Amino acid sequence: MLTSHIYIFMLITTSAFALTTGDLVHVIVEKGSLSDTMTVSLNSTTRRIFVFTAVSSNPFATHVWANETKLSKEHPVIIVVEQEHDILEWSIPLIMERSRSSGAILFNDTCRTLCNSNLLSGNFSGVQNFTVSLSTSSPDNVTVSLKVVEKTEFYLANNQSRNISTIAPGRPQHFLYKPNGTENVGIELRFTSNKNTCFTADIQKIRCPVYVLGEVFFDNGIRQTIVTESTIRVNGGHFANGFVLVFVQEETDYLCEKGYREGANCEEPSVVTIEIKETFGHDEYIYIPLTVFSCIAAFCIFHCFVFCYVEKQQQLKLPSNNNPDSDRRQVENKVHEETNRSTGNNTIDPEEQNNQTDRHQDENEIVEETNRDHENNAINTEIENDQRENKKFWKTVDELCKNFKENKEKALSYFSHVTNIAIFYAIPVVQLAANYQKSLNVTGDEDICYYNFGCANPLWFLFDSNHVLSNIGYVVLGISFMVIVYLRQRVRGEQQKGIPVYYGTDYAMAVVLISEGILSACYHICPTQKNFQFDVTFMYIMNILCVVKLYQKRHSDITLSACWTFAILGCIELIAVLGIIFEEIQIFMMLFLVIAYILWIYFTESEIFYLRRGLTELKKWIKSGSYRQLNEERPKVLFWTIVVLANVLNLVVLISAIVLFYVDEVLDFGTFLLMLLMGNAVLYSMFYLFMKICIHKEGISLQAGIYFVLSLVLWGLALYFFFDKSTYMTSSPADSRSYNHECYVGNFYDKHDIWHFTSAVAIYFTFMFLLCLDDNIADKDRKEIYVF
Repeated sequence: MLTSHIYIFMLITTSAFALTTGDLVHVIVEKGSLSDTMTVSLNSTTRRIFVFTAVSSNPFATHVWANETKLSKEHPVIIVVEQEHDILEWSIPLIMERSRSSGAILFNDTCRTLCNSNLLSGNFSGVQNFTVSLSTSSPDNVTVSLKVVEKTEFYLANNQSRNISTIAPGRPQHFLYKPNGTENVGIELRFTSNKNTCFTADIQKIRCPVYVLGEVFFDNGIRQTIVTESTIRVNGGHFANGFVLVFVQEETDYLCEKGYREGANCEEPSVVTIEIKETFGHDEYIYIPLTVFSCIAAFCIFHCFVFCYVEKQQQLKLPSNNNPDSDRRQVENKVHEETNRSTGNNTIDPEEQNNQTDRHQDENEIVEETNRDHENNAINTEIENDQRENKKFWKTVDELCKNFKENKEKALSYFSHVTNIAIFYAIPVVQLAANYQKSLNVTGDEDICYYNFGCANPLWFLFDSNHVLSNIGYVVLGISFMVIVYLRQRVRGEQQKGIPVYYGTDYAMAVVLISEGILSACYHICPTQKNFQFDVTFMYIMNILCVVKLYQKRHSDITLSACWTFAILGCIELIAVLGIIFEEIQIFMMLFLVIAYILWIYFTESEIFYLRRGLTELKKWIKSGSYRQLNEERPKVLFWTIVVLANVLNLVVLISAIVLFYVDEVLDFGTFLLMLLMGNAVLYSMFYLFMKICIHKEGISLQAGIYFVLSLVLWGLALYFFFDKSTYMTSSPADSRSYNHECYVGNFYDKHDIWHFTSAVAIYFTFMFLLCLDDNIADKDRKEIYVF
């Protein structure tokens, strides 16, 4: 009865269409056969309608293709599927416009899965009735084939692996997933393709129609492009009632390539494997970061107490070099003893008589030793000449560190400048990061951000919460270092001996560490190459401050002011931004950078490190031609040799960075600049340690040695995790997902999160090493501490 009604409706509709157009259209209505191939011939005067009736809780896929190799896009075949509540329409050949190309791709093989609202909502009961209409405006006969099959594997389930072998351009597919009743449980979908083809996967809410092509597809649900492997993590709270998973194989590889490339057509279907499993619930995610935060906070509190105790014990062992009253009393006692000795007392006690007898015996021995002294006089004279020569070349801290108050204000200006920069830099960064996250949540386009989708755990409004929360180590350890600097300042006060200490630079380093954690978290909200400067800006500042801290120890009077230092850093940041934005002119940026880098090396070495004098002395030594003066000129020659070696190593760092950037494409432009700054910071640290330990025999304190060893171990571990990358921003998002890996710790943190933790502790111990480096000469007179 229902079928006859459909026939009558179709006849009335087609008759009305023929009367209005003035053309006679012959309509053929027949009953369709499921799972059978029906080949028909059409033209502008013929229309075929197939009526299908089925009792099934599965949807049906309508497959229509043309046997002709050439179909006219001016006269396509129109396919219209009418259901009880929905209408689905498309045509063959299916026209796919190529992006940035004048041509188009035509597909003669198409397939659509019918969308049934009752099936998606789970309220299906009864019979499915639908019709498939085929028509064309072509005056010539066109032969097409139709096949309607039941889609038995439509429903997805947890802990299931599914192979899909019928995906091809023009033949998208969609599947239904409904949760098993557990609320707020995350779902992980892992995709693996057997071919290097470009796919698009989309997760939509349960509703009809299911968008598979067109612009609407890009503005609905969660979308990813896939080449070989990918993972989508779904927050159960956002899709509490389930979702529809859509697969589309793209006609070209444009969407999956970083730059435009005219990809070949992918006519052959590919096989995609889907693996589905449940992950942590929304509430369970919070326990892991809270545990890590508690461990870091406990370590910082414990270390602050231990450091304060050790600091007080060391201060008790030191002479009262920070107590001017004690020094004055010592001087008064010496003056009083000398006065008594000069006024003297005439009475001689027996002990004094014995001393006089011994004195007469010693006079004979002195006479015998005098001859020996004359024999060694030449050697002693040569040694004294060397010592005088050293003192001429190596100035002392007392000579170059006289303006303590001015230097203290200069150091404090670093703290104030860094704090202001951090505040005003962080405000727009936070705003931009929030806009990135909002754009991702609204559009669902996951190609915007370079996540490690194999371990991107959604929490609250954050899509990738673990990479954001793992930066807490920088913040907590930065606060801990600031507390330690404050405690040290309170315990030691202003020392009168040893290396002058200016705590403003230390406070600035603590602010930089805290800011690095905040800005790195903002960057990881949506990591891209365009906003990578959020993450590396304070790394630049950190490296510069470490060099300033070391240089300030021996050259506090001539250290660059904070204004000049940050002006130079501003130029570096400008170069980094231009290099990132204008990728096509990076070769010119590189040449400019190399020239500026060489000029900067010359400026710093000639002006800051007194190399003009070293070069002058070396020229005199070479022109003299007297190699017997080697011992006298040794300090100058040694110093210049170290400088030449430093320049060679600097060029090695520069060439290595260029090779990694252009040949292996391992580094992006921002990391390239960071490598140069880190290389120079390491070279200057090596120079300082060599001069301190090997040349001037000062050694280092036990505490500094422990921090040095710990920092080296942790830096090695951190760099191992850093170079084991899970994303590559120099490639396309689809290619980058091929490098994604699973979580490494607790099914929550991956290797990049471990890099955050280990590098934070490594930086912390590095700062502690710089803070305690010269503690072993804290009781040494400044006239005996050399500048280098």
